[in-house]
Amino acid sequence: MATAELKSARALPNPPHTLSEAAQKKWHEMMPQLALCRPDYTQFELDLLADYCRAYSLKEMANLELSNLGTLSYTARGVEIERPQLKTMREAEKVMDRVYRRLGLQKKAEATGDDDSLDLDED
Repeated sequence: MATAELKSARALPNPPHTLSEAAQKKWHEMMPQLALCRPDYTQFELDLLADYCRAYSLKEMANLELSNLGTLSYTARGVEIERPQLKTMREAEKVMDRVYRRLGLQKKAEATGDDDSLDLDED
């Protein structure tokens, strides 16, 4: 069996047990893509993928809350303010973008419109 075939036959690691159910689901979706793009992935890269999955989960929870509550709230004095979930979503997106760059991956969304997928950066 060739070396490349051995690498592709490498068992995919399970997600960290500390990830939420939604983050673990995202791990199972993303890990095959990472393994395909980076057959010699390191523990550091797995940690980055876990960070991506955590951020994705936080973003999804915040999005769900915002869909139920709306994006604006009011102070006791009646002043309109953004809900804190918007900041959570923005920060989660920043983490996700940093992971893309750090792993040398890019959003497939640029070609497919799927914001949650990773693809090998074709530089």
